[in-house]
Amino acid sequence: MIQPSPSEGTHALVIGGSIAGLLAARVLSRHFQHVTIIERDHYPTNPAFRPGVPQSRHIHILLLRGQHVVEALFPGIKEKLLKNGAIRRDYGNAIYYYGGRCPALPQLPQLQGWSCSRELLEWQLRQELALCERICFLEGQEVTDLLFEHQAVCGVRSRARNDQADQELRGDLIVDASGRFSKTPQWLKEGGYVAPKETLVPTGIGYATRLYEATPHPFVATQTTTPPRQTGVVMSVEKGMVVGLAGDDPPEDDEAFRHFIEHLPDPAIREAIRDVSPISKIYGYRHTENRWCHFESLRHWPEGFIVVGDAVCTFNPLYGQGMTVAALQIQLLDACLHASWTRGRGFTRRFQRKVAQALALPWIMATATEARRTHWLVQRYLDTLITLLPTNPNVWRIFLEVVHMVRSPRALLDPSIVFTVFARRRR
Repeated sequence: MIQPSPSEGTHALVIGGSIAGLLAARVLSRHFQHVTIIERDHYPTNPAFRPGVPQSRHIHILLLRGQHVVEALFPGIKEKLLKNGAIRRDYGNAIYYYGGRCPALPQLPQLQGWSCSRELLEWQLRQELALCERICFLEGQEVTDLLFEHQAVCGVRSRARNDQADQELRGDLIVDASGRFSKTPQWLKEGGYVAPKETLVPTGIGYATRLYEATPHPFVATQTTTPPRQTGVVMSVEKGMVVGLAGDDPPEDDEAFRHFIEHLPDPAIREAIRDVSPISKIYGYRHTENRWCHFESLRHWPEGFIVVGDAVCTFNPLYGQGMTVAALQIQLLDACLHASWTRGRGFTRRFQRKVAQALALPWIMATATEARRTHWLVQRYLDTLITLLPTNPNVWRIFLEVVHMVRSPRALLDPSIVFTVFARRRR
């Protein structure tokens, strides 16, 4: 549960009303008398696609660590999601293929959770926040600029979509949760600050996703360990069965989609869709690069302003880290507000540094494959460790718990695992 704040601010503004922004609003409502979420889109009344989240049609997995954070912020939300169609999931008994080989599963612990579309999760979070009198939604409004005053951000300037008239909103704390296309670097420069350095690690892969008729089927994922890179995932959600494909050349039409599935290293995906029909067109997505804006490195940072979620760091969606890492940042925000909000200047700069510390390990895990020059030792270690998964239940169990972020990646450096990995490399 969120701890109550020892003292409250008056007004907090959240730029962006997607997952990170909604979670931030929940935390801020315990520390501020009023919280306003400013969202470019007009929200749909039902769980449905909206233009501001073009990636929502693709497979989204809130890792178990992220589910635990969300359930702590919103007690009872799991039952509500299940009632609205979310699927109970034992991730310990999901079926994963690496290089066409399936790990032995009988000794795995149960990793109980749930899965649903991103659209349902976001909709359910909005329903929960709508019950809070301290929170209001300002829909159809685009933030155009930050308001600076005395080395602090004191508000934002916004306008309705397709309108030239600006309005000013003021707040004690402004949170940018506007996603990967955040304008914060530009706003900082316009306010007299230095834009942050950026680390960009391209992936070179794209995604193709299609929805099929609903059918009882376990979570199945298959991934090649050698070029060409090919990944396939099938997962049941509340409105059907989603099949997601990723690779260097993702399919864009019916024939290419079938051809891609036929040439995956094992038949699991092909078997899953053999007796069902597609109920959507194929949706592609190419914004898969890993990008980190290093706000923590700036010597001067305005008071009253923080950046969270994809506005700070975006990950290759293949590893499913994005929503969970955002949830952990919001959990960190709650702890920092509870401890430090009334303790003088420098709070926002300290918070950005803590965010950077929290990002370090997920970033290495996500970029090791692409950034071979900088993480070559990590990549060689992981390459060998993955070859152990089909035959070593202990390594597989720990690996899966690390993937779901319920254990630290340092668990993969346990002496027994390190010895096994190096013994494999010698062979």
